[in-house]
Amino acid sequence: MIAEGYLGLFVGVALVILLGSAWLFGSLAEDVTTNDSIVRFDSAVVNALHASSSPALVNLMLTISLVGNEIPQVITVGLVVLFIVRRRWIDLLLLVLAVGGAQIVNTLLKLIFNRARPVLIDPVTVGIGASFPSGHAMGALVFYGVCAYFLISRSNHWNERIIIFVIAVLVVMLVGFSRIYLGVHYPSDVLAGYSAGTVWLIGSILGVERFRWWRGHTYRVSQAGAASESQSRARDVTDPPG
Repeated sequence: MIAEGYLGLFVGVALVILLGSAWLFGSLAEDVTTNDSIVRFDSAVVNALHASSSPALVNLMLTISLVGNEIPQVITVGLVVLFIVRRRWIDLLLLVLAVGGAQIVNTLLKLIFNRARPVLIDPVTVGIGASFPSGHAMGALVFYGVCAYFLISRSNHWNERIIIFVIAVLVVMLVGFSRIYLGVHYPSDVLAGYSAGTVWLIGSILGVERFRWWRGHTYRVSQAGAASESQSRARDVTDPPG
């Protein structure tokens, strides 16, 4: 799916982003577990947004929040069926590994850190489970990221690729902000969800693309071997023994 000429550049940039995201998640996790100054910043932001919230924006944020969890679940099922019908097995592998794996990883991280959600007077909605990292933020980044990857890799026009990337980024950012505005996550929860999601998404893409390359390379080698054997047999038939 990645053009041969851009493979090295893609891998290099992807690894840099992956390492940077891993470092960011580690820093956030350390600050949260040691009750660093970021904890006070988190509380200040959530309390300020809650104090200035309006019913209209709350309803809007509840709708946007659906884009980060419920809607991706429905679309994922549709994509699974589509990939099976069209026998796009490697794309199916990437989708299941990225989206399904992200849910498992997020659940494990929540169990490890077990951070309590924000406690507000008269909350507009209530979150379930631990707070760090945000499942909506991580899930949205992985889902819309992998969808953008599918679309971008099949587009031959840079303007289309840029538009797809920008739309995906905006949707993911809105989902993350909605969780903070609704008071169910701290800013550091959302940032941690983004960083963990980036690590998992890039790791999934690199792993599956490596498998795709290996599978294609093995197929070409086997085809070349079969062709060579066929030509050898043809020469044996046309050239009688002397």
